[in-house]
Amino acid sequence: MLELGRPTILVLNMMDLAKKMGIHYRVDYMVKVLGVPVIETIAVSGTGLGRLREHIVKIRELKSGNAKIVDYGKLERYISSIVNALGVSRGMAIEILAGNPLLSNAVSMNEKLRNIINEAHREVPNSYIDEALNNMCI
Repeated sequence: MLELGRPTILVLNMMDLAKKMGIHYRVDYMVKVLGVPVIETIAVSGTGLGRLREHIVKIRELKSGNAKIVDYGKLERYISSIVNALGVSRGMAIEILAGNPLLSNAVSMNEKLRNIINEAHREVPNSYIDEALNNMCI
């Protein structure tokens, strides 16, 4: 979503349950890395919903969304390869690489594209992605 250029808010709901399970998010770090507002909420009690409403009002006034490009490290060359091979946006290339079934079915999966995706998955193990996600938590 971030690189599709749409105004975005990341909402972390059920924070009461997350804290009970010992999960603590590094919200300031997430804001810095993602470049979008990150709001913690507990919907059933209404906690954080006022802040969310304020951000929704602000974001509706924006004509475009996040302009920040997320650095995907080892995946960058594969993202570029898909952009060049298909002539799609960077955000679409990321979704295709991530295996979004809606896009995978809509895009002609020729041999070249399949090879790019398979090579990316071989070179960048899930542990790399897990490490990036772990940086978001304490």
